[in-house]
Amino acid sequence: MIQHQLEARIFRILSDFDRMLPSYREPAELYTFDESGSKLAVPNGIAWGEDPWQSFEVLLHVTPAPEGRENYLYITTGREGQWDACNPQFEARINGRVMQAFDVNHIRMPIEDCGDVCIELKGYCCGSELKAPRPFVSAELRQINTELEQLSYDIRVPFEAATLLPAGEREREVALE
Repeated sequence: MIQHQLEARIFRILSDFDRMLPSYREPAELYTFDESGSKLAVPNGIAWGEDPWQSFEVLLHVTPAPEGRENYLYITTGREGQWDACNPQFEARINGRVMQAFDVNHIRMPIEDCGDVCIELKGYCCGSELKAPRPFVSAELRQINTELEQLSYDIRVPFEAATLLPAGEREREVALE
């Protein structure tokens, strides 16, 4: 098969996998706090970072994941794939216990509890000093098909490595077959 057709076919398979991975998505309830410490509901996807530090609270309504799937909290900021030195970062706590940190390269955390789960986020963003656009914060519960995710990873890694080889090289073609 012609090399560009092989690459297009693999790319299409991986794109299909990406679409099928989350079987369930639900935006989380998002809150922040005013100067007095009062909790305020804010829209999911709100811009933040005017002050370098900001606290948020994420409320998830978690149902048990079907067999072969797992629940994850996804936190995104709109800066994914950009320069890491100025990316927004979060520390996530459940019941006062640090569970994980989030940044543009680490955007998900497994959620094992069911029912209402409250996650405290302490966010830091240095964007105002760098005159960069303010990031947003978006929180979402997703149920991920973990077996399909592993298969996707097993195909994606060698595919991406093979595409780094020069076009037309026999090694690249063999790797893609």
